[in-house]
Amino acid sequence: MVNKSLPIHNKEDLLHFFAQFDNNSNIGMIFVGITVITSVFCVPISWLKALGGMYFGVEKGFIYALLAATISCSISFLLARILGREVITNLYEKFFKHKLNRKQQKYFEEKKSLSFTYIFLLRNIYFIPFSLINYFLGITYVSFKKYILASFLGMIPGTFIYTYFFAKSLSIQENPSELIGPILLVISYYALIYILKRKFEGKVDLVDKSLKTYK
Repeated sequence: MVNKSLPIHNKEDLLHFFAQFDNNSNIGMIFVGITVITSVFCVPISWLKALGGMYFGVEKGFIYALLAATISCSISFLLARILGREVITNLYEKFFKHKLNRKQQKYFEEKKSLSFTYIFLLRNIYFIPFSLINYFLGITYVSFKKYILASFLGMIPGTFIYTYFFAKSLSIQENPSELIGPILLVISYYALIYILKRKFEGKVDLVDKSLKTYK
């Protein structure tokens, strides 16, 4: 329903959709509200984050996108706590599992160390659906306080870089060189996340093997 009502998969249609609210003083909150609803219904919000950067600029786009992501991940987590493990697992099996490759599936189906660092890094691994992470962490033993703090801090780097990149992309025709900085920033960011992810996963595997040996 949300997918059909909002042009969430087309950049031009999204810009046109929000253009109708140009004279509305609450355009920022409208953007946040639509992004939250979209995310809670497990619809990808990548283009909405991109739109935030293009439409509002770097500063406001970043604030609105981060606010929307924080609210939506809180709602989804708490909904999962209310609905329970059985309901969330059944929904995953029925509607989402077949859309994921094996590498994506393992992040939801294999037990991991739910440390602050792991949740932080999970927010920066973009091939894993954002909305599904919210619901699956909601049916684990992790506390809401640790979840929301790690999620909030973890979403800051990626959200800023994503917003910054797309805000600068508007001036590519006038001054293509302006994209050099954002592109280098994106490359450096993903390189760092890849290195940290490999090191952290190595430590988790070592802990898991030690626990199995102990058992």
